[in-house]
Amino acid sequence: MGIYLLIIGTHDVFFRDQYNRFSLKWMDSWICQATGILALVSSEVSVLILTCMTFECCLKISFPYFPFALTRKSRFVILFMLWMTGVITAAIPFSSRPIFGEAFYGSNGVCFPLHIHEPFQLGWQYSAFVFIGVNMMGLVTMMVCNSGICFSLHRTKSAVPKLSSQDTITKRLFGITLVNTLCWIPVIAIKIIALADGHCPGK
Repeated sequence: MGIYLLIIGTHDVFFRDQYNRFSLKWMDSWICQATGILALVSSEVSVLILTCMTFECCLKISFPYFPFALTRKSRFVILFMLWMTGVITAAIPFSSRPIFGEAFYGSNGVCFPLHIHEPFQLGWQYSAFVFIGVNMMGLVTMMVCNSGICFSLHRTKSAVPKLSSQDTITKRLFGITLVNTLCWIPVIAIKIIALADGHCPGK
């Protein structure tokens, strides 16, 4: 995501005060396409990783006697699968031009396929599936798991004084997932408003 923001920021400076002259050329360029892929991979992989981390933490804390333990190798395999899922998700729009069109990533100046101002352009179903379906499922899973973690900690904290170190780690994970949730809720809400023919002002 840092690389994505650096590319967008660099081109923002380059096109300053004359963007209209280069807008179509920029949105059709391979740089914009690659930048959009970076952004989508970054956003989706972060949601997937946080969801898996929260789920694992919930199992360990809520069900401490459940025979569930990930080895270093299994964690590596899961991370690899999550990254591959993110890459495949970002690459699918290139699989069929009739379905996704030529400008799935180049529909706006920031090359992010959220499709707010033209919510029903080619590929809108896939955009809705990713940003509403997948992300909403991840956020709901994280909220349910965090609720279970908080309930378990509250129930056992008085009985297990040594839980304080684990409690600190859990609070940190909760903070990360909370920030991620607060970032994604407005995005999902705006996407739903756009699909419902609501008004999304440009400024």
